[in-house]
Amino acid sequence: MAEKRQYSRSLQRRLVITILVASSALTTLFTAISFYLDYREEMNSLASTLESIEHSSVNNIAQSLYDFNSEAVQTQIKGITGIRDIMKVLVFGEDGKVYAQAKAEPHKNEVVSFVGLEKVFEENRTIKIFPLMNPKEPTEQIGSLSVEASQRNMLVRLSNKAIYFFFTQGMKTLIVSLIIIWIFRFLVTQHLWKIVKHLGIYDFQAETMGDPLSLKRSAPPRPDELDALVDTVNTLSQRLHFYNAAMKEQFSIKEQEVRDQRAIANNVVKLATLGEMAGGIAHEINNPLHIIKGYNDILVDQLGQGIMDREVLHRASLVIEKNTNRIARIVSSLLMFSRKGDQETFGLINMPKLIDQVVSITQPLAENHGIRYEVDLDDLNDARAVECNEVQIAQVLINIINNAIDAIVEHERRDPWIRVVGRADGDGVAIEVIDCGPGIPDEVAAKMFEPFFTTKEVGKGTGLGLSMSLGIVEQHHGRLYLDKARPHTSFVVELPYQHEAERKAS
Repeated sequence: MAEKRQYSRSLQRRLVITILVASSALTTLFTAISFYLDYREEMNSLASTLESIEHSSVNNIAQSLYDFNSEAVQTQIKGITGIRDIMKVLVFGEDGKVYAQAKAEPHKNEVVSFVGLEKVFEENRTIKIFPLMNPKEPTEQIGSLSVEASQRNMLVRLSNKAIYFFFTQGMKTLIVSLIIIWIFRFLVTQHLWKIVKHLGIYDFQAETMGDPLSLKRSAPPRPDELDALVDTVNTLSQRLHFYNAAMKEQFSIKEQEVRDQRAIANNVVKLATLGEMAGGIAHEINNPLHIIKGYNDILVDQLGQGIMDREVLHRASLVIEKNTNRIARIVSSLLMFSRKGDQETFGLINMPKLIDQVVSITQPLAENHGIRYEVDLDDLNDARAVECNEVQIAQVLINIINNAIDAIVEHERRDPWIRVVGRADGDGVAIEVIDCGPGIPDEVAAKMFEPFFTTKEVGKGTGLGLSMSLGIVEQHHGRLYLDKARPHTSFVVELPYQHEAERKAS
């Protein structure tokens, strides 16, 4: 089963982050474009300023220089430094020496950045030199005017403008994002969580349908996506209930078919097992019948002669009783085994008694093949009764013992033997059936519990004995396995004292 994940309301956070990232990217792009356009405008403005100085001041300064009116020259260039971004103005004479100079006052032209960017920008300056011509002789140059303009203040102004624009756009984006989140939560996410909770607690396996999903919200003029989702969930729930009901009915039918097939297979295995044992059981019953008939003939002869020997009569009655009990025990075991085990309920069964009955059924077949039978149940004498289906467990043990007999006969073992050993521990009992064989090859052991797998010749085995035995033991919450650690072939049946249903109830 898939691990249950922990959910959080991260959709709103992702929506906010997405809006902020997208808005920040767009704002940055627009700010960069605006910064570039403003820079171009500022550079054009500086060019216009220098052009204006050329038209308005150069001729006047040339006239004052021609008249050697240094005071007028100083006043005029001082006025030029008052223009924005003009940092320094120099007037050179005809000989190239500085005739007059003026610098802008720092506190007038200095621009301070919001975040101290004025320290980042380099002091890039634009210098424009205008020739000063003789007013009387326009072709004669009497000096030159040098105007120096700074680009740092311009860049600081542009950065301040960009920062202000970016900050205002960011605040606007944040406020809009919060409003969108609130609207999104009001219109969408709270309803999505209600749908999730409804599906989380809705019991699709219940026989009756639960309350349909509904969202408490103002009905829109036309059904929207949430209404479509609600209708889909309710339709899906309805279909799942119909499908569950149909599947339960089909499962019940199939389960009954499986029970019927299992009962048929069980009877097939029983009939095959009884067929295998029929010769030995007939011989086992026939011997005591001959003994009974022999003593009966002796008694009839004595009665015919009018002689009745008390000692002969007593011995005959004991032999007849012993052999009658022997026949009755075999018949009782056969009757127990022939009952329909699937219809028997679980009960507390004395395991040594059950094993004795199994031995009574299987021992004649073993002895007919000269197989020595050994039974060791001493460890089970004080064991608790086991809660099990008596007929089914007997069938399991008979199948295992008959397989051991067939294997011994097929391989013609010398001095053959079968040993049945019972053990008890704290949780249950174990019955081990050991034969004189050296074990089962791995390739056969890997398949021997599969249905219809058999190593016997055609017509001598159904291939269902071990697979059905495994199923029966597992229904009892026990284990049936081949003990590979033993030097001989050993099958072990482990059964708990209590059935699983009773353990849970207690």
